[in-house]
Amino acid sequence: MSKYFKKLILVFSLIIVSGFAGYQPIYAAATEKADESVKETNESTDKQDIIKLLGEQKFVVSNSKVSMTTHEKGNGVLIKGSSTNIAESIFTFKDEIDFGAKEATHIVVDGLAAKKTKTTLQFYLDNDKEPFISLKLNCQKRNDYWNYVKNVCEDIKEKKITGKHTVSFKVVTETQGDVTLLMRSIFFMKSSIPMVSFDIDESEGSIAEMNGDQSHNSECYGKVSINVPDGYKSEYSDKKFESGTYDLDYLRGRGNSTWYSTKKPYKFKLAKSTDLFGMGNKTVVTNIEKSV
Repeated sequence: MSKYFKKLILVFSLIIVSGFAGYQPIYAAATEKADESVKETNESTDKQDIIKLLGEQKFVVSNSKVSMTTHEKGNGVLIKGSSTNIAESIFTFKDEIDFGAKEATHIVVDGLAAKKTKTTLQFYLDNDKEPFISLKLNCQKRNDYWNYVKNVCEDIKEKKITGKHTVSFKVVTETQGDVTLLMRSIFFMKSSIPMVSFDIDESEGSIAEMNGDQSHNSECYGKVSINVPDGYKSEYSDKKFESGTYDLDYLRGRGNSTWYSTKKPYKFKLAKSTDLFGMGNKTVVTNIEKSV
């Protein structure tokens, strides 16, 4: 992957002109009233709030030489240690996480690595020797500024995780000397409706430029992947729909006052006419809850 080619995974409510409802995370309903047109057809495990769990001694580290302290401004737990001690440590959520009978489809991690560092988290179930997923944390924008929030979301559907498990992770970094990272939370999603992710080629238009353009003239280009879960049925057609990846004509922002809300509105158009979910060839409008 070139340095200009970035993967942008969007967790959002998907609306295709005529009102197709999409992802609405359950935990968000406590702080935001969901749009009445959006059906809450998805589930998630309890959000693992790491500050709270640290205070309850339910988030622990195996190495006493690694420090974990609450960072109020960053709203998370600051983890510090030498590269050797960090590499030898296992970070564990002591209470089992109940995934239920339905398979988890995604893991969402709210964490931050130090500026200009490459930090990867490897997640494990129970006493497994191999991680079920590895994901790279985003970096802070400037030194000692831990307020930046940019979640990481990864697909774990193929792992077929159900039931109760103890979850832990290890930190892998190329940094020599002292290592610092901030962890806020993790949770697991279960989706019964399609999920969408974008591969954006930033050599043709950056995400930052698009998000900073209030007039919405700046566009991003690349590919969009639509992941259709097994057994999904569209209300517009009896046809079975498969997951696929499509070339984008464009992705850009939309709206006036709504552009400044937490859930930003965007729209995208496919390069070739495609009948999505039996609704005909449409321009897609999205309200994005999180972008990572």
